[in-house]
Amino acid sequence: MASPGDVTAAARLYAAEMGRLAPGKPLRTVVYSHDHADHASGAPTLFQAFAGPVPIVGHENAYAKLAGPTGDPNLPPPTLTFADRMTIGFGGRPIELHYLGKSHSDNLIVAYLPEDRFAFAVDFVANEVVGFRDLPDYHFPDFFETLERLQRIPYERIVFGQGPPGDRASVERQVRYYRELREAVSKAVAQGMSEDEAAGWIQLASCHSGGGTTSGWGSMCGPCTGGWLEGVGREGGDDVLAGAGNGAYIKQFVRVMRVRFPARFLQVWTQRRPV
Repeated sequence: MASPGDVTAAARLYAAEMGRLAPGKPLRTVVYSHDHADHASGAPTLFQAFAGPVPIVGHENAYAKLAGPTGDPNLPPPTLTFADRMTIGFGGRPIELHYLGKSHSDNLIVAYLPEDRFAFAVDFVANEVVGFRDLPDYHFPDFFETLERLQRIPYERIVFGQGPPGDRASVERQVRYYRELREAVSKAVAQGMSEDEAAGWIQLASCHSGGGTTSGWGSMCGPCTGGWLEGVGREGGDDVLAGAGNGAYIKQFVRVMRVRFPARFLQVWTQRRPV
């Protein structure tokens, strides 16, 4: 579930839309992409709309986050969990659920419909936009490796929690962007640059500007909407860097790498090959 804003209102909207598209069909299962409230709320509203609870599927780490005596009744924990991979299906049509590793949370999963070569992924990847604001609940360096593992799933089309849908090339552009960004930031940190100095120095050859942004999310190379990530330099274009396109995002990456990454990791990161 991906529910921006008022999740209860979004759940009501989902229920109405499901009733329109599949009139008379029951709700069989709710799947949590991860434990964050904007994605795991709304199940009770769906239960009310469809006359009763159904299994909630999620990663085992999501259960650990949501279960317990202090749990929020609007965020019920999963009732069916898995560790690495699970397949559910209705009418003989399989839906694969993949846990690829820590990324934006330690329990975010990807759904894949093998008969359609269609994937659904939220928050840790999107089309032409990068991680939200101050990179909340991001796990480094696991995030980089998880993003690259997504390409092991043989999807052809992919829908994201934010922004327009895409394809394998959309994800590959993001893999390339983060690969070059992490290597450049590693070098800047190793040279003792300040955040401002790094934002002015870093240039990425793969910078591409071909999509929109979602409020609070930074574009890969252009200015961001939402008032937090201010674009710097000139407008980005194919193979053109505008001070990396968003200086604030680079500053945040410098901050994150200084705080979370050991010096030894920074020294060897540029020699590390993708997973």
